[in-house]
Amino acid sequence: MLDFEYLAHKTWMSFEEYCKCEGYLIARDINLALKLREKLRRNLMKNEEFKNSLKHIDVNKLQKALDILMKGLVYGVDGSLVKYPTAVGIKARILISIVSYGEGGVEVKASYVSDTMLTHVDVSNPIEYIAKVEKLLRETGMIYKATMFFKEREYALQYAGKTGFTLVHGPLYPFTDKTLMLNVKGLVENIAELGLEIARKSNIIAVQSTTSRLRVINVGGILKVGEYIIFGSIKPILMKSLKTSYKTYKSIREAIEALSEKYIFGVYKAGLKPYIFYAPRSKLEEAVHILFADSIENRLKGFPTLLEYADLVSKTNMPPSAFKSRIESKLVEIAGIESIVDILERRLRQYE
Repeated sequence: MLDFEYLAHKTWMSFEEYCKCEGYLIARDINLALKLREKLRRNLMKNEEFKNSLKHIDVNKLQKALDILMKGLVYGVDGSLVKYPTAVGIKARILISIVSYGEGGVEVKASYVSDTMLTHVDVSNPIEYIAKVEKLLRETGMIYKATMFFKEREYALQYAGKTGFTLVHGPLYPFTDKTLMLNVKGLVENIAELGLEIARKSNIIAVQSTTSRLRVINVGGILKVGEYIIFGSIKPILMKSLKTSYKTYKSIREAIEALSEKYIFGVYKAGLKPYIFYAPRSKLEEAVHILFADSIENRLKGFPTLLEYADLVSKTNMPPSAFKSRIESKLVEIAGIESIVDILERRLRQYE
């Protein structure tokens, strides 16, 4: 049980005292974590189930995977979402980058969306219009993010059809009850169909760099470079984020069941950091060796270079700051000094 008394009263000191002992406190905490991690590995290695789940890369399969990558036969897909809030709602840009190591292996898809475009209300009734925008504002941020996730995986399916595999960043099926329970036309149907298609083609590999699942993080932390471990079906993960949708929508239930049958998840370590991965059960070894082949040269992070490449393409083609500046310049050009009402206050500060 957490002890609020400890947090609120026993960890506090003067700033001068804190400065003297901060280094010691951090070092003590890190040493404790390292000891716990080593103890965890020793204990787990005594467990037969864990030992059977722990796998090592095969050098020959790794070389074959590297050859496939270098021929440009595997793609990486990553998106970026930039939002600019104004007095009449959010204006946003979504970019999706699709990259490979082959000749001409870079393509970028783009979309501009705004709450204004989605507000089908007669502006002659300003009260109704503003009320609609206020309601939308609570939903559109989630909808734009879900749209980016959807398009990343839709393009991944298209390009994997040509090549065999496509890597995406984040959970394989990154949708939640909070989004799906919104009353948005076509949302549930499209996302359910996407899940069925991912399961049917089984050619997307997803890599997740952050998670709240501490047990997974800690098991990943004890792996050595070149090791990976399989946890099993992805159904528990999907049910955690889509439990209500599973009960409410038959189409989502069918998608979850299909994905759970076809995909498994685990953790791999190609560098100093471990990552969660989602891979098709029927092509597991091939998929894992593609991941290692693309990550192992990134010695510090051990993260797939294709995904870093896709992220870099999105950021350099049109940085978030450039989009925000474009919005502001157009506001000033069209509305003049009155546009100040729509420009973010922090962007008016001299030091920004």
